[in-house]
Amino acid sequence: MKKDELPYNYELDREDAMSKTPRLKIITVILVVNLLACTTPPKTAPDLGSAVAEFPVMSIGDTWVSSHFADNHGTAEFSYTVTSVESDGSFDIKRENNKDTKREFKHFDSTATGVPMMMGIQYDPEALQFPIFVGKAWETEAQTVSTDGDYYTYKTRYVVDEYTIVKTKGGTFEAFLIKSRARNLGTNWKGTGKYWYAPEAKTIVKSTHSHIRGIEFLKVDLVE
Repeated sequence: MKKDELPYNYELDREDAMSKTPRLKIITVILVVNLLACTTPPKTAPDLGSAVAEFPVMSIGDTWVSSHFADNHGTAEFSYTVTSVESDGSFDIKRENNKDTKREFKHFDSTATGVPMMMGIQYDPEALQFPIFVGKAWETEAQTVSTDGDYYTYKTRYVVDEYTIVKTKGGTFEAFLIKSRARNLGTNWKGTGKYWYAPEAKTIVKSTHSHIRGIEFLKVDLVE
């Protein structure tokens, strides 16, 4: 045996390995806890005392104004006006912009699973699902047609992330931040969005997107 060479001691090596075992167990437990935290199921009911947004109560003449992208016109100013309200709270909206004479009418059914966003994405007829509260999540599947006449189906997941303060040109509001992840089932395109729903204004007052310009809320005029 060489002078600086020590004999292999099996018992010492075994004791050293055993001394590391508790540490490995602790690391494993931490990893499992982190994985469970990442897979927390969505809430089916709001926390006691937390903010909740119910289906909005509209009045004929309620009006909102926003600025966002318009087909073939770049950015345009849009106005939304309630034209009728039914006994169950369902209502109709007239939408027009300052770049052409086109008018669109959209129905919002208070008894449906979900309703479209008055402002924000237009292709999803169930984008908003009331009541809205932090922790709630839902998925939709909707078909839309492009300006070229092609049909696409999008699957979107929405999560109510927080109740916060948002500033817009039309004012400062308390709002629910709703985050979305969408996927085109035909092309596998993916995109994300953020929408701020303000109960006081009864609509989305701000949105941002990974692929297009979001809305810029300008004004609200509610009938008392």
